[in-house]
Amino acid sequence: MCRGRHELSPACMAVALARRGDQDEARTAFSRAASEYEARGATNELRRLQQRLRPFGIQRGPRAARKRATFGWEALTDAERNVVRLVVEGYANNEIGSRLFISRRTVETHVAHALSKLQLRSRVDIRLAVQGQTLPSPTGRDSDRTGE
Repeated sequence: MCRGRHELSPACMAVALARRGDQDEARTAFSRAASEYEARGATNELRRLQQRLRPFGIQRGPRAARKRATFGWEALTDAERNVVRLVVEGYANNEIGSRLFISRRTVETHVAHALSKLQLRSRVDIRLAVQGQTLPSPTGRDSDRTGE
């Protein structure tokens, strides 16, 4: 990849800078090389460069933290949404796992994460939230749900 006349290419510079520990400069050179590869349609070369730089922690994409919500429906991942949809339909964890080709334990984890993100306490609460029913108050009194 970095032999002869190509030694000063952005791709070779990215690798050399990464080996030297200069992450910022390596990332800049990598972005330049990736743009050149994409312009030429050289997807295989881009993949090889990405593989060479991955051990150094250099990847493409935004450097800033993702702006995903931490609570509410928009905070759910696609996997969690799929599990919640099946919870609302009344499926048990093992049935959800079979339908989505994941383990029962993975389903449990998705349900737990969804409950936390939605600030709910049970699968019933998920169903009620989806149906637009009144949810238990933050104080946890069931009388808020039943109207007593």
